[in-house]
Amino acid sequence: RVAVRERLRVWRQRTLSLPMPPKGDLPVAILSSRRSIHRAYVQAALADARKAASAIALNVSGDVQQRAACVEFLDATGIEPASLSELLQPQVPLEVQRAAAAAVSRRGSQADLQQLLGRFSEYSPAVRAELVDGMLSRAGSVDWLLSALEAQVLSAVDLDAAQRDRLLSDRREAVAQRAQRVLVMQGDADRQKLVELKRSELEDVTGEAAAGAIVFEKRCGTCHRLQSIGREVGADLAALKDRSTQALLVAILDPNRAVEAKFLSYTAVTTAGVQHVGMLRGESGNAVTLLGPDGREQTLARNELELLTASKRSLMPEGLEKDLSNQDLADV
Repeated sequence: RVAVRERLRVWRQRTLSLPMPPKGDLPVAILSSRRSIHRAYVQAALADARKAASAIALNVSGDVQQRAACVEFLDATGIEPASLSELLQPQVPLEVQRAAAAAVSRRGSQADLQQLLGRFSEYSPAVRAELVDGMLSRAGSVDWLLSALEAQVLSAVDLDAAQRDRLLSDRREAVAQRAQRVLVMQGDADRQKLVELKRSELEDVTGEAAAGAIVFEKRCGTCHRLQSIGREVGADLAALKDRSTQALLVAILDPNRAVEAKFLSYTAVTTAGVQHVGMLRGESGNAVTLLGPDGREQTLARNELELLTASKRSLMPEGLEKDLSNQDLADV
């Protein structure tokens, strides 16, 4: 803004000092000259402002709010979206990443967005949401998003429920049909067979709640809390809407079939080479907090992060059937 004001001040001074044109052409000549100078100086002022805004946006020690505002300014003035992609790094404050993600996803080319989607696992849930929401706002990029899903660059678990619903209810029938095909939640084939086998084996087994509480505390309480038993790491079991045998067996034996984004497992590697694994419990402008399987929180400063990447798998492990008999499963 300072640069723009200074350029306009200079323009006014120079316009007033223009030489007088021939008498007959006075109105047209003055208007033409002043418009040309106005255009030139505004363009120059805008270039200066962009340069200053870029410097602030990329300043790792700068004020976070100012950096995010400069990213938005650069977006509004039509800067090439790809130039903002370098801000999508785990070391960059969240507010700045979100502003950059919104800009690139709304105006980026197909090549720009393909590159970002190829690195999708490196982004936190908030940044992922900005990218997908921005792509869903344009008809063209909706097609690119579906292409990424069809090519298995992304999977259904990479989108939240609201985003999946927007695709499934798209007013374009062809788009909605494509979405229906690619957003079907499918787990590992062997896991699906195991679920069906256990469902069949449990048909004649009667469970007991008291025994189930003991099994729950021993096998499930590390990550889940029910009433007064266990830790609050994973999903809130009291809030489950579908408690049918089939749904519970899928959740226990095939946890990656329909895992929510907030329960994905993240790996953080620090600049010192230390690795931390857990759910992304929270993030601020300058730090991220992981919640490990043991219920312990680990907060890491962004400037200490070398890498932050999400798997497509739940923090809940597969293979619990090895530790649970059919009676244990029925009791739980």
